[in-house]
Amino acid sequence: MNKINITDIAKELKMSPSTVSRALSGSGRISKKTCEYVKKVSKQLGYVPNIHAQRLLGGPSKIIGVCCSQGFSMSNPDYYMLELIQSLIEATANINHNLIVFNTGDHKELNQKLDSREIDGLIIIVDNPKACITLAKKMEPFPCVILGCPVKKSRNGLSTVSIDRESGAKKATKYLLNLGHKSIGFIRGTPANPLIDDKYEGYVSALETANIKIKKSLIVDGGTTFDSAVKVAKEIIKKNVTAAICETDWIALAFFRAAEALDLKIPDDISVVGFNDCAFSGHLSPPLTTVKIPLDVLANTSVQFLAKMIDSKTNGEHTVISTKLIRRSSTAKSPLVEDSEYSPGERSAL
Repeated sequence: MNKINITDIAKELKMSPSTVSRALSGSGRISKKTCEYVKKVSKQLGYVPNIHAQRLLGGPSKIIGVCCSQGFSMSNPDYYMLELIQSLIEATANINHNLIVFNTGDHKELNQKLDSREIDGLIIIVDNPKACITLAKKMEPFPCVILGCPVKKSRNGLSTVSIDRESGAKKATKYLLNLGHKSIGFIRGTPANPLIDDKYEGYVSALETANIKIKKSLIVDGGTTFDSAVKVAKEIIKKNVTAAICETDWIALAFFRAAEALDLKIPDDISVVGFNDCAFSGHLSPPLTTVKIPLDVLANTSVQFLAKMIDSKTNGEHTVISTKLIRRSSTAKSPLVEDSEYSPGERSAL
């Protein structure tokens, strides 16, 4: 079967090939109604655009790139990153674009793909703010979105979509304090981002507001593997904490295993809160209390910001996405608090 081309569509519509071409590309003085009609008929005829020809003509590739500033580290399954990529794929599909994932932050490779119009713009997922800014500057003047931690705007054609992790961690810590917990551990994720730890800042802020002394011995790094996270969780449990906040749900899962190995029951003996609300979190036993990052909002906002820059409708936009505490059964009143301190209705209201 022969492929349908622009000449075939032009004959069907009794239009000139140049008019059909402009209608399909959205360029020139073609009415919106005509463009929609041409695209509809083209689709019915089975027309597939020649992307290489579009690039030669300076048209958009309809492809968006996404990468981490220092690449994807998969020593552990990064469920948050995998779910974020899935959300970005869905968001790009909603605007009729495709997504290419780069497992490297190699500047030369990315510049080549942008220069050759293989991708129209780039979403950079933050793992290090300084490295992200460096990468964004090297990508100039191409449209870029920095997704994740807050960074300062450094050029035109740069948008930022930040996550209010600090507020989320503060809410989680305050929630545990309201349950009567005073000895609360904090397990950090892989220390890949030494310049900023907004979750830790939220934890500290909540404790300081409650006039509880910060104990450095209760703040530890989860390590780079699941086994190391289990080991660290055991160590912090032995320091007589009644609750712990984990920087990721994956570390919270390691905390579950550590508690089980020490014959402790969650939440009767010890409470735990995660972060991200990964797909598995609500299916643990008991289901994990966690701070939810709305990945659909994060992805759609990032893609929309990038699309508007690609279309030259903006030089850059900046927003902060809120998080939400999801209360499940991995948290309960501190075992050190007497039942009499709470009325029957207070327990469920906390």
